[in-house]
Amino acid sequence: MKILEKLRAASKQAAAARSDLQMAVEEIRNELSRLRQERGAVEGAPITRAETAQAIKLHLDHLQAEAMARLSPGGFRRGGSAASADDAFRVRASQYTSAAELVGGLCLFGLRSHVESNMLDLEMAAVPGEGLSDSERAAKLRKIDADIDAAERAEEFLIRNAEDGGISLHRRRDARPEIYLAEAV
Repeated sequence: MKILEKLRAASKQAAAARSDLQMAVEEIRNELSRLRQERGAVEGAPITRAETAQAIKLHLDHLQAEAMARLSPGGFRRGGSAASADDAFRVRASQYTSAAELVGGLCLFGLRSHVESNMLDLEMAAVPGEGLSDSERAAKLRKIDADIDAAERAEEFLIRNAEDGGISLHRRRDARPEIYLAEAV
């Protein structure tokens, strides 16, 4: 009977050890999930007001250049017989005029500063809060990536120690093979 009792005790200890190791691995996996969510939030964070203003400026430059390409003056001085403003300015328009074409036309006719300030106000109101600059975003992403790497290495270390002790724990499907291979070599 004493052998059976010792066997039961050893089995209980092994089950408890496996449970403890599994819990430790799951804690690391929860931390990995949290870090990945944080990484996604940093990647999706808005840019700063200055960078937003610069992006709007570049977009309006493009729209204004397109509007200028569609509107080429010169019909009034060539013979004076322009039938309409469309003929005189050779406006190339489709049946449907897009909002982008209208915005480009507004910029072309001197209302760019108003359009630009209104677009910036609308953009900042749509996504409130101060954004991240490219350098801040890159620094935060580097830190999060380093934390993810450390957590994945800790997870692999626990799994290997469990395997050495005769306890099998499953690896994640999305576990990076280079960490497993680096530890194996």
